[in-house]
Amino acid sequence: MQSFAAEHPDQATVTRGPGSYSIEIHGNHPELMPDMTPFFTVMLVGCALAVLLLAAAVTRRLHDRGRRGWWGLAPVPFLIIGLTLFPRLFQSTLSGQTTPGTLAMFGVMMANNLLYLASLALLVVLLAGAGQPGENRFGPPPR
Repeated sequence: MQSFAAEHPDQATVTRGPGSYSIEIHGNHPELMPDMTPFFTVMLVGCALAVLLLAAAVTRRLHDRGRRGWWGLAPVPFLIIGLTLFPRLFQSTLSGQTTPGTLAMFGVMMANNLLYLASLALLVVLLAGAGQPGENRFGPPPR
């Protein structure tokens, strides 16, 4: 930031005071912000891996309750939508292109996140209950 302010004094305001130092950059300068795409890609892969590793345990627990394993997939569509839209929203905000479409995307993200939390709550309720006593259509109870 200091080198940018020194190279472009017309686009930066440097304020110094006793015990404080502040640099304010005027305008949009995406070169000052690192590219966040690799971070979000790693986050997407990590979340997908976590979902796959948890799927077996969730399926076994749901079978213990007498429910099909498909119930465990309820939060996954909302997770995918959120991980797909968030980088787009983040990049459009960083580029300074806040349009009505950006505000609409924020609203969709907010609704998606609420539905995601509701589906997680449903899954927690399904997983937290007592298993069915005795054998069910998925086999004998776990030992």
